Amino acid sequence: MSEKSKNSNKLLLLSVVVCILPIAVSIIFYNKLPDKIPQNFNISGKISYTSKFTYAFIQPGIFLIGDIISVIIASLKTKISAKAFVFSFIIPCVSLLLGGEMIYYLLK
Repeated sequence: MSEKSKNSNKLLLLSVVVCILPIAVSIIFYNKLPDKIPQNFNISGKISYTSKFTYAFIQPGIFLIGDIISVIIASLKTKISAKAFVFSFIIPCVSLLLGGEMIYYLLK
Protein backbone atom coordinates (compact mmCIF):
# COMPACT_ATOMS: atom_id res chain seq x y z
CA MET A 1 0.00 0.00 0.00
CA SER A 2 1.42 3.38 -0.97
CA GLU A 3 2.05 6.21 1.46
CA LYS A 4 -0.63 8.31 -0.27
CA SER A 5 -3.16 5.52 0.15
CA LYS A 6 -2.31 5.06 3.83
CA ASN A 7 -2.65 8.80 4.50
CA SER A 8 -5.95 9.07 2.66
CA ASN A 9 -7.31 6.02 4.50
CA LYS A 10 -6.34 7.54 7.86
CA LEU A 11 -7.90 10.85 6.86
CA LEU A 12 -11.10 9.13 5.74
CA LEU A 13 -11.32 7.09 8.95
CA LEU A 14 -10.75 10.09 11.19
CA SER A 15 -13.23 12.31 9.37
CA VAL A 16 -15.88 9.56 9.30
CA VAL A 17 -15.48 9.04 13.06
CA VAL A 18 -16.00 12.77 13.62
CA CYS A 19 -19.10 12.69 11.38
CA ILE A 20 -20.53 9.69 13.24
CA LEU A 21 -20.31 11.39 16.66
CA PRO A 22 -23.59 13.35 16.24
CA ILE A 23 -25.33 10.13 15.21
CA ALA A 24 -23.98 8.38 18.31
CA VAL A 25 -25.13 11.23 20.55
CA SER A 26 -28.54 11.16 18.85
CA ILE A 27 -28.86 7.44 19.57
CA ILE A 28 -28.06 8.02 23.23
CA PHE A 29 -30.56 10.88 23.66
CA TYR A 30 -33.15 9.86 21.04
CA ASN A 31 -35.93 9.17 23.56
CA LYS A 32 -35.39 12.55 25.23
CA LEU A 33 -35.62 14.55 21.99
CA PRO A 34 -38.95 16.24 21.23
CA ASP A 35 -41.05 14.68 18.44
CA LYS A 36 -40.91 17.88 16.38
CA ILE A 37 -37.63 19.78 16.12
CA PRO A 38 -37.46 23.35 14.75
CA GLN A 39 -35.70 23.25 11.40
CA ASN A 40 -35.70 26.86 10.22
CA PHE A 41 -37.59 30.14 10.22
CA ASN A 42 -39.06 31.86 7.16
CA ILE A 43 -39.00 35.59 6.56
CA SER A 44 -42.25 36.15 8.48
CA GLY A 45 -40.91 34.27 11.50
CA LYS A 46 -42.94 31.09 11.00
CA ILE A 47 -41.11 28.00 12.21
CA SER A 48 -40.92 24.85 10.12
CA TYR A 49 -40.32 21.58 11.94
CA THR A 50 -38.71 18.24 11.17
CA SER A 51 -39.16 14.88 12.82
CA LYS A 52 -36.66 13.75 15.40
CA PHE A 53 -35.72 10.78 13.19
CA THR A 54 -34.84 13.08 10.30
CA TYR A 55 -32.85 15.33 12.60
CA ALA A 56 -31.06 12.51 14.42
CA PHE A 57 -30.19 10.26 11.49
CA ILE A 58 -30.97 11.65 8.01
CA GLN A 59 -29.21 15.01 8.35
CA PRO A 60 -26.02 13.58 9.91
CA GLY A 61 -26.13 10.83 7.27
CA ILE A 62 -26.11 13.45 4.53
CA PHE A 63 -23.11 15.10 6.18
CA LEU A 64 -21.40 11.69 6.36
CA ILE A 65 -21.96 11.01 2.65
CA GLY A 66 -20.71 14.50 1.76
CA ASP A 67 -17.66 13.92 3.93
CA ILE A 68 -16.80 10.62 2.27
CA ILE A 69 -17.14 12.21 -1.18
CA SER A 70 -14.95 15.19 -0.20
CA VAL A 71 -12.21 12.96 1.23
CA ILE A 72 -12.24 10.78 -1.89
CA ILE A 73 -11.97 13.87 -4.10
CA ALA A 74 -9.17 15.28 -1.94
CA SER A 75 -7.29 11.97 -2.04
CA LEU A 76 -7.34 11.89 -5.86
CA LYS A 77 -4.62 14.52 -5.85
CA THR A 78 -1.05 13.26 -5.98
CA LYS A 79 -0.27 14.57 -2.52
CA ILE A 80 -2.60 15.38 0.37
CA SER A 81 -1.76 19.00 1.03
CA ALA A 82 -2.62 21.07 4.06
CA LYS A 83 -5.49 22.64 2.08
CA ALA A 84 -6.92 19.21 1.25
CA PHE A 85 -6.59 18.17 4.89
CA VAL A 86 -8.47 21.25 6.09
CA PHE A 87 -11.07 20.88 3.32
CA SER A 88 -11.66 17.28 4.35
CA PHE A 89 -12.57 18.34 7.89
CA ILE A 90 -14.98 21.17 7.08
CA ILE A 91 -17.99 18.86 6.73
CA PRO A 92 -17.26 16.74 9.85
CA CYS A 93 -16.70 19.84 11.97
CA VAL A 94 -19.92 21.48 10.79
CA SER A 95 -21.79 18.22 11.44
CA LEU A 96 -20.32 17.92 14.92
CA LEU A 97 -20.95 21.55 15.85
CA LEU A 98 -24.51 21.72 14.54
CA GLY A 99 -25.49 18.30 15.85
CA GLY A 100 -23.99 18.82 19.27
CA GLU A 101 -25.32 22.33 19.65
CA MET A 102 -28.88 21.41 18.72
CA ILE A 103 -28.99 18.38 21.00
CA TYR A 104 -27.63 20.48 23.86
CA TYR A 105 -30.32 23.14 23.39
CA LEU A 106 -33.11 20.60 22.81
CA LEU A 107 -32.30 18.79 26.07
CA LYS A 108 -31.94 21.97 28.11
